[in-house]
Amino acid sequence: MKIDKLVNKVINQIKRHELILFFIALFLLKVPPFYVFVRSQFFTIHVVSKVIIVFLLLIKAIKNDFRTEGRKWVFVAVFLYLVSQSVSVINAENITYFWKKYQTIIGSITLFYLSYLMAKDTSYYKKIMSFVYFAGLFMVTIEFFLYVFPGFFMFLIKYFFQREIADLYLYNLNEGKYNLYTSIEIFLPFFTYETVKALQKNQKFKMFVNLSMICCTCLLTFVSQFRTRLLQLILALFLSIWHFLFGKINRLTGSGKNNLKLALVILILFVLFFKNTGLNLIKRTFLPNSDDKKTVLYRFTGLAQSYKLFLQSPIFGVGLGNYKYYINNTNIKIENNPETEHSRITLEDPHGIISETIAETGLFGFIATLLMLLIFIIEDGRLIRKKNDFVIACIIASWTILIRGLVSPINTLYLVGWFWFFRGVVSASNKEDAKVN
Repeated sequence: MKIDKLVNKVINQIKRHELILFFIALFLLKVPPFYVFVRSQFFTIHVVSKVIIVFLLLIKAIKNDFRTEGRKWVFVAVFLYLVSQSVSVINAENITYFWKKYQTIIGSITLFYLSYLMAKDTSYYKKIMSFVYFAGLFMVTIEFFLYVFPGFFMFLIKYFFQREIADLYLYNLNEGKYNLYTSIEIFLPFFTYETVKALQKNQKFKMFVNLSMICCTCLLTFVSQFRTRLLQLILALFLSIWHFLFGKINRLTGSGKNNLKLALVILILFVLFFKNTGLNLIKRTFLPNSDDKKTVLYRFTGLAQSYKLFLQSPIFGVGLGNYKYYINNTNIKIENNPETEHSRITLEDPHGIISETIAETGLFGFIATLLMLLIFIIEDGRLIRKKNDFVIACIIASWTILIRGLVSPINTLYLVGWFWFFRGVVSASNKEDAKVN
């Protein structure tokens, strides 16, 4: 009896602080992976994050806090997606490759459900809103320091970051590219939303901070020289301005003066866009050289190779993570330097969620994924009509992450985890009686 009371007391204490633990897990998942005490892939902050996520879900299970409310189709679609990924093991030639990628699937869906359980408690919503906003401020600041102090970051990357991604960071820095793969563009909807609120309330300092964050995010996207980030920037900025600015223009007071301010901000943005290295991204996008064209052609090559693998196993695919098992990389001489490691990793992935899905999970996986995304879109349409700004910002952010997957890998929880976090928050707000403000 004493042991039971002690266990219950511990569980209640953990549950009392579950939101803080949840925020810690999300934050650790968003920052670049570095080692914890031991230089091993099993001792990184991302591993710590995953442990916390699983631990919190277990606490929810013990407390029997697993109820779902509102429309069930989202959960059915997510479950069908999980099944489609799981059964691909039937044809997997390399179980290690399968398991490594399957961990990401399990982690993603666990995070989705945990986010839903957290967000359905409406008393948590303001705290979740604040967390996302301040996480955005921090991540944009970190990437800005990467641009300003690349030498210092190279030192950190060499000695503290996880080897598998450190090589990629070093390769990019040596090429004059500044990218931590944190997708800071996802925070643009939240900065835009806060900017409009500040305009409405005439909070000049808050408006200055948020406009600075928007400008800084745009600048960092351009100096990164990554076209995938430009794609994310265009989507996030366009949808944010469309909804939060033009959709609410009638709420703004003194519209003439405010429009003038916004025009000046846009002018400053364009100056930043085309300044120095920002011009290189424009050239890479619209006037690509031979190397830039090769990266585009590789996507089509990956699609063709994926189609061949699809024909080999059309129903369930060749197995999660097994695309690279069938791709011959023996023509690359692997040496201990970032460039060859980068080349090897690049050729092991078709660089596209469509190519990857049809090859590794077949027709079943492709239909299940398409159905899940379709239900997400229907769910988003319903919620947009409710005009809940924070939820709409989460919707924009989630699709900003996913659009990256059309042309680049998003096969780790580091890259895709926050997509599932946002989808969990969105699904929680889709209750019939949801009142999220």
